[in-house]
Amino acid sequence: MQLQRTDETFTTGLVNLPIILNSNGLPSKHLDTRTGREKYDVIPDMRYPLFEFDNIIGKSDAVNQKFVRLILDSYEELRLPVYQHKTMRGTHFISLVALHKDCYNSWIQPLMKYNPKCPMVTLRIRPNKWIGEDKVFFEGGIITNGAGDMAISQLEQFKTLVERQTLSVLRQKYYIVNYRMTGELGNL
Repeated sequence: MQLQRTDETFTTGLVNLPIILNSNGLPSKHLDTRTGREKYDVIPDMRYPLFEFDNIIGKSDAVNQKFVRLILDSYEELRLPVYQHKTMRGTHFISLVALHKDCYNSWIQPLMKYNPKCPMVTLRIRPNKWIGEDKVFFEGGIITNGAGDMAISQLEQFKTLVERQTLSVLRQKYYIVNYRMTGELGNL
């Protein structure tokens, strides 16, 4: 199948930094004196384990699914619930159980061989990179991996908000940014 990019330049993504909520349950922010913009206050040294796998062109579905299974196993090993969904080129993985940066680094290091060019700081949550992506972007579900009810419930709510593209509500609980899309600009 030949993929064709949309004409959109920007997309929306979840940053892997958990934010601090104030006593009213709203994001705590501060003024960045360097940029003059408000920025989220984040929980220091914590990261959400996000990952993106792009199918390897020229490899069979079975080979690509083997890599997806290895990535899912890394979430299962830490008993992290994970929201897995398709993209036009592969699979996104989102867990909202924040890991200490040392644990996160140990977790992500072996996975980076499956997508070495992606820094895994932000993961796209809008299906606007490829024409027709909205038809596959929400295919997937939550794998609980024996996690607690609260972590699973939080991930289910997140999944619903992403599927409905309720970005304003997501911005009240998560570090959501708009950013310039990179990567392939032509057709594949």
